[in-house]
Amino acid sequence: MKISDALATIMAALLASAEIRSVCGNEVHIDYPGDPERDQEYRPANSRAFLYLGPVTYLPLSECGGFAFRVRLYAVSFAADRGEAHDLIQAAIAALDARYGSTLDTPSVGFTTGGDVIEPFTPKSAYADFAFNL
Repeated sequence: MKISDALATIMAALLASAEIRSVCGNEVHIDYPGDPERDQEYRPANSRAFLYLGPVTYLPLSECGGFAFRVRLYAVSFAADRGEAHDLIQAAIAALDARYGSTLDTPSVGFTTGGDVIEPFTPKSAYADFAFNL
């Protein structure tokens, strides 16, 4: 499996979650949805929260010829506090665990760490890192 295929399956699992869709609709993106050339902050209709996949890192697994990947998922909220962003990350962890936690026919995807990114006068962001082997 290629990394692009793995990211697509992660996106599909997130979009299949009713809990995630109830908070952010279809605002689940494979990249940051803003316009980096114009340095524009992305703000969806009605200031809905959104998810996007951040950096991907990988290392070769010499013993089997595969790769260990890590991907960061961000939740961005326009709420007054950071609660919605963390709730969205928790829903994403549950969705990916339900989809990939114990299957043998897909890469195992596991939550490794998480936190938040808080800067004054900006939307609140939380993140979660997921690791998997291909």
